[in-house]
Amino acid sequence: MNQGKKHHFQDKNIEIVWTITQDLPQNNQKQITYELIQVQPNENIGYGDGQGQKVKLSNGQEFPSGQDQQGQYNIFVDNAWVPLEQKLAEFQQQIQQQKQTNNELLLYVEVKDYEKFNEYRGFITAKDYLSQTQDLGEELEDLSSEIDKHIQSIFDKNSSVYLKMTNENAELSIKLQLAKGKKLIEFMILIPLVLKEQNKEEKEKLIKDMELNTQKQRLEKLEQELKQLKQSQQQQNQFKKVTMNDINKVQKQEQELEKNIYISREKLSGQFEFELLIANDEIEFQVGIIADDDLGNIEIKKQSYYVILPDGKFARGKVEFGNFFTYKLQVDDKLGLRVDTVKKLFQLVINDYPFPPVKISESIEQFSFIIISSEELNIFAQVPQQQ
Repeated sequence: MNQGKKHHFQDKNIEIVWTITQDLPQNNQKQITYELIQVQPNENIGYGDGQGQKVKLSNGQEFPSGQDQQGQYNIFVDNAWVPLEQKLAEFQQQIQQQKQTNNELLLYVEVKDYEKFNEYRGFITAKDYLSQTQDLGEELEDLSSEIDKHIQSIFDKNSSVYLKMTNENAELSIKLQLAKGKKLIEFMILIPLVLKEQNKEEKEKLIKDMELNTQKQRLEKLEQELKQLKQSQQQQNQFKKVTMNDINKVQKQEQELEKNIYISREKLSGQFEFELLIANDEIEFQVGIIADDDLGNIEIKKQSYYVILPDGKFARGKVEFGNFFTYKLQVDDKLGLRVDTVKKLFQLVINDYPFPPVKISESIEQFSFIIISSEELNIFAQVPQQQ
């Protein structure tokens, strides 16, 4: 049989497999036999303790049984008494239909209930599909696609694809709308699922499959948690640290600007974080980036980005915008600046709390960190101690 689609419902511990094939499992074609069993002394199936009989079918189904006035055995199925021979004939007819489906394309459905260790199997042939849709149905693939589309809601009675299960049998119904001329006609396609006969080895295999599925789910959950942890660590470590040790005082243009300018010597490209500790929370200074290490970019709007401290205003070149933050900086607060030239982001971090990032110009490929102040650097900022 071809490998089909599969979905496992972890909350119900039920697995559903469906496939379009020409081959049925061999053990799906066995004839079903039965035996009469007297109830146990303390067992009550509706007639009192130790009263009555049960019929046990070779596929594992059991039904209360009784004899009518003619001595014929009846079984209680779906809240009604049904002649045993009639029910057996239905099973034999299903078997005969299965034998007649050799080399005929069919949609095969298998349901495994790992809680009750039951397995249900059934199918619909292309011929049956045409019959149930008044010859309007075209491809079995349409049914398979409907199952795939509505698999998450398959246990919802209001779903277009609904799986009804009992201890004795199951049924899959698929609601389809097919065009007939200019009209859409709704059809309910039914696929009966029969409880599969299980010997000791098959039951043990089902139990083993359940254990393997449980282990697989645990491993998948563990792998997902490890993946999330790894991603979190990567996010924390993705910014290379740039400390004040990497910032060098530049005398160039100092007289013109009448300010001290501190700029990183090398051109940076990628993800970097620059940190400093606030030594004085009243002195005004600007910290930010300029494209390359060209001081000519200090006043250009698309080539320089700053945070003006301690007020927290945001500036591009000489143009000031609103406040980046309203928090009042204090002495010993840790100020960080993250820059990502790949995603073109500029982000402020205070005491390890990241503020929403802003976009920088797409033209910036390399940048340098810069600090502008009228005071000496060590008066308002210090280098964080390395851990």
